[in-house]
Amino acid sequence: MSEGLKTEIINKVIAALDEKTLTRTDLASIARATQVDFKDLVSLFKGDAGINFELAKQANRLLARFMSSADHQLPPAERLIDMGMMYLDFAETHPGLFNYMYTYDDKDKWEDISFAEIAHSNFALLQDTIKEGIEQGVFVKQYEPVMSLSAWSMIQGFAHIQSNKLSPFGGSLSREAKRQVMDSLYSGLLTDSYKDVYKR
Repeated sequence: MSEGLKTEIINKVIAALDEKTLTRTDLASIARATQVDFKDLVSLFKGDAGINFELAKQANRLLARFMSSADHQLPPAERLIDMGMMYLDFAETHPGLFNYMYTYDDKDKWEDISFAEIAHSNFALLQDTIKEGIEQGVFVKQYEPVMSLSAWSMIQGFAHIQSNKLSPFGGSLSREAKRQVMDSLYSGLLTDSYKDVYKR
């Protein structure tokens, strides 16, 4: 019963973050924003650290669902773009949660195996796609670590711009335009021979 209630409360916190009715994730602020009794929050999560830990785990689970929904039948380069689009969808669907994920700071979270596995699985999806591309001659092997970090950094930056409406074109970008931005960002990861094929 308590696990179900925890999930219900975490979902309310996520909704409040996305609606911007919640900007701080301490128990007192959460109680006010979600109308959940403060005593119940303390009983279930023990303190601010407890609820933030559960919130961070759920955020990474949600991101994993979005990224896993990319079309895995596509060739590696196109799949990488599709994965980036799913990441972008996550950031635009959950703007408050997206920003929270990269401001939540708790060094102890990485000592929890379940958290580390959830968080690292998203990056692993991207790495596996790049490794597959290397095997097919699409990407250059010697740049593998740089490519993975570059791809992640580029989409995270674009997602930040879109979710926070920092671009004057943000609201007017069609899905195809967003895909073209992703294509442009990732084109530098391709080998010269693949670029020639890609332009035909």
